[in-house]
Amino acid sequence: MKKQLLALAAAVAVSPAAMAQQGYFGADFGFISGEFTAPGLSGDFESDPTALRIRGGVGLSENFALEGVFALGLQDDEITSTDADLELNSIFGINAVGILPLDRTFALFGKIGFAAIEFEDSDGDKYDDTGVSFGFGAKVNVDRNAALTLEYTILPDAEYTDYSALQFESEMISIGAEFAF
Repeated sequence: MKKQLLALAAAVAVSPAAMAQQGYFGADFGFISGEFTAPGLSGDFESDPTALRIRGGVGLSENFALEGVFALGLQDDEITSTDADLELNSIFGINAVGILPLDRTFALFGKIGFAAIEFEDSDGDKYDDTGVSFGFGAKVNVDRNAALTLEYTILPDAEYTDYSALQFESEMISIGAEFAF
């Protein structure tokens, strides 16, 4: 599935319509917050790893963009009530972005897309899946080709590979910069 998402992102990025519009790239520092859920699981099992997210996209109009996303874990975090740590291995995704410019310096946006996500704990157990991701945020232009961004994203649930009823449900708040070219 990861290869399919990357191929789709590459096709969007090099399509003739995309080449005629303004492209952008950005980087974000993300704070992931999540909890483990399963039938019969009681207690507080949470983890808050951090991530570096790289984005690239093309604005097809003033109000619409397509964007590819790649993220890697920066710092793992202890799973509460356990001796294990959890880290983000990767996120690959593609999003449709709706943009609402409020003036020349400020815009709101909403995103919906598909993402492949993978976490790993310190015991080597993997939690992964693909699914819908969505979020919203704000962008403040600091000059014609640079902006600061703040975004809240709901990530797909990641299932434990050996027992799919155990899932890690997560969301991410990210702050970053975006540059147009």
